[in-house]
Amino acid sequence: MTSCEHPDFLQKDDNMLSSQDDGRSKKKDGQSESPSSSHLAYGILDVPPWYLCILLGIQHFLTALGGLVAVPLILAKDLCLQHDSLTQSYLISTMFFVSGICTLLQVLLGVRLPILQGGTFAFVAPSLAMLSLPAWKCPEWTLNASQVNTSSPEFTEEWQKRIRELQGVIMVASCVQILVGFSGLIGFLMRFIGPLTIAPTISLMALPLFHSAGNDAGTHWGIAAVTIFLIVLFSQYLKNVAVPMPIYGREKKLHTSKFYLFQVFPVGSRMVIVAAGCVLLVMGVFGKIGAAFATIPTPVIGGMFLVMFGIIAAVGISNLQYVDMNSSRNIFVFGFSIFCGLAVPNWVNKNPEMLHTGILQLDQVFLVLLTTDMFVGGFLGFLLDNTIPGSPEERGLLTWSQIHEESEQTMKASEIYSLPCGIGTKFCTSSYTWYLPFWPRPEHHGKGFKTIASTPV
Repeated sequence: MTSCEHPDFLQKDDNMLSSQDDGRSKKKDGQSESPSSSHLAYGILDVPPWYLCILLGIQHFLTALGGLVAVPLILAKDLCLQHDSLTQSYLISTMFFVSGICTLLQVLLGVRLPILQGGTFAFVAPSLAMLSLPAWKCPEWTLNASQVNTSSPEFTEEWQKRIRELQGVIMVASCVQILVGFSGLIGFLMRFIGPLTIAPTISLMALPLFHSAGNDAGTHWGIAAVTIFLIVLFSQYLKNVAVPMPIYGREKKLHTSKFYLFQVFPVGSRMVIVAAGCVLLVMGVFGKIGAAFATIPTPVIGGMFLVMFGIIAAVGISNLQYVDMNSSRNIFVFGFSIFCGLAVPNWVNKNPEMLHTGILQLDQVFLVLLTTDMFVGGFLGFLLDNTIPGSPEERGLLTWSQIHEESEQTMKASEIYSLPCGIGTKFCTSSYTWYLPFWPRPEHHGKGFKTIASTPV
């Protein structure tokens, strides 16, 4: 990693955090431009001062907080933990700690991009489908707070055996992911996976959770409405409003400057994400922090879910910008995939006895797959998109293939993606390692060698 000079944070406020004196930034053609569209103050290889790394790391933690807390809170009810706040706090603390470990591993050894790792909603839907099986439904007595003794061995075994089952399932799924990534199979599969597969899959990750968000918000719609109002106010209406703040700088001493307080600071430094990973580790160690999040009122959580799940669904639909939506083919593929992704799991949940094959394990596999909305919708989108005739341009594949990095960014790919400590460039440079899809590959460059980032195809 290259290190930049320690800039004075307060001297950089006009470029990084604050507006110009007139409260606006300008494009080259003279038109006004939102500060959110400005360039990054710190690039991926830049190293901000240590105090900025900590502050910006906390910013990333707070930005991801909703998603980190949401996963254990969603699963709590199906794990029979709706009346056990203490165990919920353990799950939240564990989520923080493991997310910190994964973040550090990915940034330092894995993809090496400034991405904060957290709980994925991709596993929520199949987890809920598995826990809805008759064998894993919570006993009636666990739903009654007056009958639950959270310290009793019987209750502890009820939620721990479900946790063990989920752990085993996720470990097997992770092994499949490792195999797909290690073998380079993903590069082959991406030739057939387009926007019409991705859009229904991501959208159906969030749409089926409307009942969970609605039930939580419905416990007190007034509090939920206030929560939604504040989220929308700070994230949408005030994000481009500059607020005068007193600051102290080396040259200007004490003065006021306008800051975009309700906007995420434009920073893409890898070291900032390392700091964010360390913040997650610290938050996970102190159990009181997890306990505080476990006591968030239910309607507040419901209001947060309504906003967050809506954004996730919209992100999935946004993939359709690459396809020709004037095509009746594409309209049919997306509409049919989304509707069946909602209708089929709903019917299977109401009629599970219709899937009895006489083999218990096979029945459970069919039941879990067909009650997972994102699987049904994504599979139908994949199948129809690859079988119904359509040109690559119509399907959006041509646009996807044209979205690549500029030549100058490609030149830096080896520096960004290469493994640390000279692995693959100075050490472990055997030609046998070049067959690994993720291993850096040297190529002849003049009299020496130049390392390029490998891409599975």
